[in-house]
Amino acid sequence: MIVKAVERAYRVKAERNWDYVYWAVDLHGVCLKSNYNAGGYQWITEDAPRVLKLLSDRPETRIILWSSVYREEKSDIIGFFRKHGIEVWDFNGNQSEPNTIVSCFEEKFYFSILLDDKAGFDPETDWRAIERFVTTMG
Repeated sequence: MIVKAVERAYRVKAERNWDYVYWAVDLHGVCLKSNYNAGGYQWITEDAPRVLKLLSDRPETRIILWSSVYREEKSDIIGFFRKHGIEVWDFNGNQSEPNTIVSCFEEKFYFSILLDDKAGFDPETDWRAIERFVTTMG
C-alpha cells in the first residue's frame, strides 16, 4: 500500500506544479535498527540506505527525518546519513513550507509522504516497492 501513497504524492506534485516531494521518514524501525542507545547506528535492511540514496539523488526529493531522539544526537544521525550519500533536508520539521490561508504548519509540519513503522511501514518489503516505483517513473 505504500506505493499508493507515493504515487498520490507525485501525482499531486505534478497537478499543482510543486517543486518538491517531502518524505517524512521515521528513524527507528524504518531506517535504523532500534538499539535504545545513542550512537551505534545500523541500517534496518540493506535496502534502506540504497533507496534513501536513490531518493536523495532526485532533485525533487526532500528527506525529513522524524524521531524522538534528543537534540544532541541529531547531528550525529545526519552525519551518519551523509556518510552514506543521503542528504537530509530537515529533522522533525519543514522550515521551507510556510503557513497558508488554510494551513498552519507550526504544530504539524508539512510532508507529502510519511514512512513510519507505527503507520504500517514494513522495511522488509516497502523499501523495495518504493525503489521499483521511483526507478520506473524516470
